[in-house]
Amino acid sequence: MRRFLERFDIVLLLTLALLFKIILIILFEYKLYPDVIRTVMVGQEYIVDKNMMSITSKTYVGPVVWYSVVRFFGIWGLKIVNLVAFVFLFIIQYMMGKKSYKRDSLLIALFLFSFYVGTNLNLVAGEQDDFFSPLFFCLGVLIYLYRGNAFLSAFLMGLGFLFKFSAGIFFVGFVLYLLIKKKWRQVVLSTAGMVIPFLTLNLIDGFYSLNNFFYAFQAQHGYSSWGAILFKFFSTGIVFAVVFSLWTLFHEKSNTNLLFFIIPSLYPVYALLNRVAYSASYVMMFGILFFSFLLAEFLLKNRYFGKGKKRTFLIFGALVFYLVITSLITLHNLSRDPENAYEAISLILSR
Repeated sequence: MRRFLERFDIVLLLTLALLFKIILIILFEYKLYPDVIRTVMVGQEYIVDKNMMSITSKTYVGPVVWYSVVRFFGIWGLKIVNLVAFVFLFIIQYMMGKKSYKRDSLLIALFLFSFYVGTNLNLVAGEQDDFFSPLFFCLGVLIYLYRGNAFLSAFLMGLGFLFKFSAGIFFVGFVLYLLIKKKWRQVVLSTAGMVIPFLTLNLIDGFYSLNNFFYAFQAQHGYSSWGAILFKFFSTGIVFAVVFSLWTLFHEKSNTNLLFFIIPSLYPVYALLNRVAYSASYVMMFGILFFSFLLAEFLLKNRYFGKGKKRTFLIFGALVFYLVITSLITLHNLSRDPENAYEAISLILSR
């Protein structure tokens, strides 16, 4: 009974997050982002003739799976897949943080991820790959935190790479952490583990996926203007996440804090070097899974919020403000950007 009561607040948070998202799904029942429709179409194209297939952010694994889901379960099948993936990500994030952070930090981190704009948009109208890529990647991190098995961890990260090439950016952060900690053997093992899933897929399809990877990289290079990148960095919270997480890292120099800072920080570096930030809010959902722990530590331990009841009031107010702002942005974006996909999906299935 005591253990159940200790976990009640975690279960309550997950329940409230799910209710919030189910309400949004019902309100925007047939709304999907164009990329989702394109992904389903690509899956169908690959099954008919792989030479027709070209896509700029992933291999054909996800599109084929999601086309199959739509074929048997319709649009609601895609939404349910996202809901289930969200629950698993929530649990994995909980397990990642449980090892190194106290309960208050854990709750805040889970809250920040659960109600982040990118999380809401991805779940209600976004691509299933945006959940499955971080799901496999974070499962790899979880295994590394508990078992230290760099090969198996990176193998799972490599599976995440098949669903979204952006996982490769975060993997570079993982390897950079190993290099900083001078774990040379683990660098070699993790590199091998990461490569195996993609190499296997290429051996099956005659290196078609590798060609598509280079096509995707070239298509994204220089896609965004510097003004658009600056806007995305602020509107998605990347700048604030990096700055506040740096504060935590300098004040609490633990291995977990270092790992959770380096992994997501590689994305803004990549966005600047390759000058592309079109998908920043969706990729940042990936990053908030790690940044959120350092942000929680910042809220709970910096001196700027004072002490006692004043600190509690300010932290609670900050979280309420976060919830209100992310909810308003979510509603605004869902009302404006996604398309009514009922006719488009019906047309794809009728072919």
